[in-house]
Amino acid sequence: TILAVDTESDSFHHYTQKVCLIQMTAGKRDVLIDPLVLGKINLKRLGPLFKDDEKVKIFHDAGYDLLCLKRDFAFNFRNIFDTMLASRILGVKQFGLAHVLNTHFGVKPDKRYQRSDWSKRPLSAEQVSYARLDTHYLPRLVDILQEQLELVERWDWALEEFERLPKVAIKNTSATPENALQTFWRLKGLRRMTPIERGRCKELYVMRDNIAQKFD
Repeated sequence: TILAVDTESDSFHHYTQKVCLIQMTAGKRDVLIDPLVLGKINLKRLGPLFKDDEKVKIFHDAGYDLLCLKRDFAFNFRNIFDTMLASRILGVKQFGLAHVLNTHFGVKPDKRYQRSDWSKRPLSAEQVSYARLDTHYLPRLVDILQEQLELVERWDWALEEFERLPKVAIKNTSATPENALQTFWRLKGLRRMTPIERGRCKELYVMRDNIAQKFD
């Protein structure tokens, strides 16, 4: 009924990023799921699990993971608990996962592997260990944070914030050919340009995006 979820992508090493690993912890068991081996068809089995209202999906900083999982596999989520958001609602000043795990469990993840090229196989023993830590303690952390939130009468507030999280995945702004023009309109300085200048800038932006896609 409670499962922790995290992902690893290759955004530091490739122009078009992709989810390269899905970590899950449930029933005190840690599992690493390899999308690069299993493919999207096999991963569809996770869809009903993620949108099941009866099961709590735990993330730490859910926004990015939800975006990536929606983009790559069209997953939809219901009933989310975000441990980073819960920490912020409690007034915690340092809410990164490494700091939170160290504070509550005395565990210090090695941040070097955060920028690994997760698309390469095989994964090293160190990468596997790092990936497991991302979800291993989250179910226990939920119990701690919920108790603290209830103590300061902020649990209802947290639930309201968690309810909004699935909507984040709909606003996918990743760099892909399908939405290059969408991201173009977020460029700073466009309003100061003439229509002709904006047209030139748009053509340049789309050309640059196509070249980046080609050479990765």
